[in-house]
Amino acid sequence: MKNFSITEDQLLNKKYIQGEGIDEDGNHVVFRTEVEIKQLKNGDYQFAPALPNPGESCTGVNCSTCAFAEGGGCACEKIGNLGGDASYCNHTISTEIELSK
Repeated sequence: MKNFSITEDQLLNKKYIQGEGIDEDGNHVVFRTEVEIKQLKNGDYQFAPALPNPGESCTGVNCSTCAFAEGGGCACEKIGNLGGDASYCNHTISTEIELSK
C-alpha cells in the first residue's frame, strides 16, 4: 500500500485509519478500519482498532479512483474507459481484523 491517513466520516461521526494502493489486477483499492484515538498525558496520541467493528474496502473496476462514500459504501470517483465496460467499486466488509503483536 502506498498511502495511509487518518480520516473522519462526518455523517457517521467515526474516525478511521485509511490506506490505498493498487491490487494485483491493477485496480485502485482503498481500505479503512475504525479507530479510537486517545490523547495521552504527555500530549502524544494513541489509537487502536475500535473492536468489534470490522474494516472495509472498496476496489475499483474500470475506475481510476475508488473512494469511500460519505455515510458508507463506495463511489467510483473517476471513470476509467468511457466507451468501454461499466465502472463501479466493489464494497467489502471484513468480519474480523488481524492485530499485530
